[in-house]
Formats: sequence, structure tokens, C-alpha cells
Amino acid sequence: EPLTSTQHLARSIELLKQQRLESTAPEDSLLVSVRLLELLQRKLNSISRHDSPMSNDELAYWQQQVDALALTLETQPITTEGTTEQQEHQLTFAAIERLEQATDHLRSMAGLRVRGGQLCSRISGFGQYQLLDSTTFAPGDQALVYVEVENFESQPSETSDSAEPNQWTTRLNASYAIYDSSGSVVQQRQYPLIEDIARKRRRDFYVHLPLTVGDLDAGQYELQVIIEDANRSTSATLPVVKFSVKSRNANVDSVAR
Repeated sequence: EPLTSTQHLARSIELLKQQRLESTAPEDSLLVSVRLLELLQRKLNSISRHDSPMSNDELAYWQQQVDALALTLETQPITTEGTTEQQEHQLTFAAIERLEQATDHLRSMAGLRVRGGQLCSRISGFGQYQLLDSTTFAPGDQALVYVEVENFESQPSETSDSAEPNQWTTRLNASYAIYDSSGSVVQQRQYPLIEDIARKRRRDFYVHLPLTVGDLDAGQYELQVIIEDANRSTSATLPVVKFSVKSRNANVDSVAR
């Protein structure tokens, strides 16, 4: 029967204490490890007694962290006498999986975060884009806005076909507003819902938003992009992207001169 998180923790503490007694090496690192595990043990005991109310995500985060730490310690010589290299790798892989799951729960506790805002001519994938040569536009010019999204929620959904695995759905809303130098909104757009369905839970996500410069006067402008996580009704705003619009006749006048 698989060990629970608290059982994993208690076992790891006892193993480290045993190693401290048997080892002739300096004890500083072992002592730090024991004290860290004992701190985690007190934390979990406090949670189990409801002294410190926690959300489901926070509780799951700590449990996965403890499991990962315990599995990592089991790859050490004190616990793997006669263990093959392949078995040690399997323990390491299992620890990595627990850490990834812990990170997922931690992201669920964090607010939605967006990065990027680059104005691009082409976007081919996550972190793969071609920047525009210039951020000075004429009315009617087009660009793509690259946005990376973090701490979004992907919801699992069961398929009707038992042969198909569960799928994960990410749902985002995106909008932008363009402000002139006086702070007035001169152009805005709400994009259709962005819905992504994948067989695995996504840990990175990007969107590319098409932008066509409207009938704007020459001058300086600011673009503000807002992304909303439709699965949990949270939103985040990109840092302002500055650009300029040139006069309609700028190119004609330049050629004439």
C-alpha cells in the first residue's frame, strides 16, 4: 500500500537521523536536512489539526512537496542498498512529477500573469517571433501582438469515449485599447474566446493578437492589452506598449522631396 505524505516524511526523518549516527562525514548538511523535514512535519500536523486553515490547492502543494522530497531522499545510498540505477532513475522521475504537480497547485494560488507585448510581423510558436523593424505605423498597417500567459487554469474534462484520455481545457478572453496622448480611447477590440483543448495539462501558453491600426491621426499612442482567464474570472494587464502613427502623406512627401 502506498505511503501517505506524512508517512513518507516520518520515514525520511528517521533515515536521516540514522545516517547522522552512522556517518563519519561533517553533520552540518544532515542536520539542516533533518531540521527542514521536522519543520515540514510540524506544518502538516498543524494542517491536519485544522489549526491553520488552508485551501485545497495549498494543502495539495505541501503534500506534493513532501512526497517529492521523500522520493529524492530515497535515491540516496542509505535507502537504496541493492537498488539498481534504473530504479533510482524511476524514483527521480517520480520526484520530478510530484514537483511539477506541486508547481501546478502553486500557480493556481497565484494571480494571472502576462508577459510580452512585442509587436511582431510573424509568430511561429512559444517564444518564437519576428519583431517589426519599426513601431511607427500608418493607418491600415497590421501587426501581431505576442503575449505569454502564466498561472492560468486548465480544467480537466472527461471524454464520452472511454478509450480517450481526459483532456484539459484552457479558456482565455483578450481585448485591447489604444490611447492617444490625452489619455482618450481611440480604438479598442474584444477578441473571440480563445479555447485550447489538450491531452496534457499545459504549463506554458501564448496568444498572438492581430492588430490593424485604424484611422488615427499622426502622433504618439499607447496600446494596453488585457487577458482574462475565463475558467476562474481573473485578469491581468500587459505593460503599456508605445508606438507612433505617421501622417498619411508622410511617404508621398518624402518621395516628392
